[in-house]
Amino acid sequence: MWKYITHIQDAIARRTLRIIDDARFIPHADKKIFFVFTFFVLILVASILGKLNSLIIHEQPVISTESLKEGILHAPIYYHPWYASTQSEKDISVLLHRGLVDRVGSTQTRDVLGNCVQKKIEAVCTLNPKAFFHDGTPVTTEDVIFSYNAVLQTPLKDTYKNITVEKIGDGGVRIINTNKDPLFARVLTLPILPEYVWKKVPVENWSRYRGPGAFIGTGPYTYQQAHLNLDGKIEYITLTAYNAYVLQRPFIKTIVLYFYDTAEEIISAHKKGVIDSFYSFNPTDTNALEKINDSEVTSFLSTRVFGIFFLAQSRYSTEAYSLIRSVLSSLIDREEIINNVFVSHAKKVFGPIAEDTTPITESIAVENVLTSLDKVGWKVDPLLQVRKKGSRVLALNMVILNTPDMRHIGEILKEQLAKHNITLTIDATDIEYFSQIIETKKYDLALIGYNAPTPNHFYNLIKKNNSNKSFISTLSNTREEITLPGPDLANYPSSIFTELEQLNSLSLDNNQQNVIYNSIKGKIARGVPAVFLYSPNFLYLTTPKIQQALKRSEQAHSALSRRIIEPHDRFVFIADWYTAIERVWTIFKN
Repeated sequence: MWKYITHIQDAIARRTLRIIDDARFIPHADKKIFFVFTFFVLILVASILGKLNSLIIHEQPVISTESLKEGILHAPIYYHPWYASTQSEKDISVLLHRGLVDRVGSTQTRDVLGNCVQKKIEAVCTLNPKAFFHDGTPVTTEDVIFSYNAVLQTPLKDTYKNITVEKIGDGGVRIINTNKDPLFARVLTLPILPEYVWKKVPVENWSRYRGPGAFIGTGPYTYQQAHLNLDGKIEYITLTAYNAYVLQRPFIKTIVLYFYDTAEEIISAHKKGVIDSFYSFNPTDTNALEKINDSEVTSFLSTRVFGIFFLAQSRYSTEAYSLIRSVLSSLIDREEIINNVFVSHAKKVFGPIAEDTTPITESIAVENVLTSLDKVGWKVDPLLQVRKKGSRVLALNMVILNTPDMRHIGEILKEQLAKHNITLTIDATDIEYFSQIIETKKYDLALIGYNAPTPNHFYNLIKKNNSNKSFISTLSNTREEITLPGPDLANYPSSIFTELEQLNSLSLDNNQQNVIYNSIKGKIARGVPAVFLYSPNFLYLTTPKIQQALKRSEQAHSALSRRIIEPHDRFVFIADWYTAIERVWTIFKN
């Protein structure tokens, strides 16, 4: 069809030249009118042809021969998705495996292997007839039931211990939330594995199994090979697009994941052109990195919150502790931290979840805060230029992780408080000792963070007798997460749990939860022994083509633009990414 349009355009051009040639014989007085008329006719014809072209020609994505070369910190130890704990292992898992649904954004899901109808305490899922494992075997209800039962013998057992699964009909399952967990939807994302492979492998061998079928999943990519260096360490692995992926065939044909021990090695590989995408870098390096190989950085909002947590109250009375928290919240300039440490790739946070970007409680002027200190006896010693109450100096000590980013934040906080005659001592410790130091409670404060996509996540993080509090001890873009003991729950007024317990009702949907949270978050912010500071963005550096693919995917799936919960969430819509297009007749549109 495009050839025919070209022929029409050529014919019109030839006819136009002939008319112009014939115009030599038109009387001179009429030539001006003739050429003006001809000019407008040509414009009209061109416009009609342009509109016709746009109506019958369609641009659509095509399979690309290019590969995505991604740099990731630390080679994987486990390939089994249920044992994935490091970011490299989670990245591989989300590319090779899928569950009944995908998690999208903070609270949304989308159907993948199953068409699921979710209720408060159960989900009924009908398997998608197009769902196949990488070896071409259909996904069955037996595979689903096996997976939910077998996962109870892995590190994920606590998440799934109160979940029961039963077969209904020919191709359906009912998944029941027996413990009435409000975060029930997350269990539907469990990667489904083939029963015919794993029932033959002893449970104690699952985590490191590399035998036949070990890499068979249902995800958009299949495992091709691993390349080892001379020391026997995994240097990179190659994944290829799974043409029968249940949602659609991926457009990017090959993904190569390169593994490095340090962020510096990743940046060096990027400079050499070995890799073109990675996310383990400091925000202050953004401008310099974008100048290398025409790279571009995409900045996503995250669900991580960092703040100053009070570890003990023994050094100060309850009244003093409450006042000190209010003082710190008012005196700390969050904007200075964001501009200097994150180069604006972060958001100010005033409450326990990342969406609390505006002051929750009524802001107090600095002058009023300092006056409050004076009234309770913490006055400035004119000689020492510190605040004292009798012989006691208003001094705080805080522990931070020993990284350039955290040390920078610590120095900013120290300088900000020193301007108001408050002494802050900063101790930086290495990651392997951080947990032990938190437990000793020798410090007043700790700069730590956590991941709470919703108010309900925050409640489950701090509620009494919760042994699974996972606090992030560092910045989101530069380090792995480690599990830390949470702040001393004795510091939390019992009323906080009463308020948050309202969010734990199964009768509430997400909108209702948000309404309740907005009505009580002022009380929560005043009662939680912490000063919430910032939520760092998730930064992803890649080629301009991949960034355009990300933007198109973001437009098609608006939930993606909300927040990245974990780094591997960037791959949720990877089957949609495309870097090449073709022009076809509309009637042949895919």
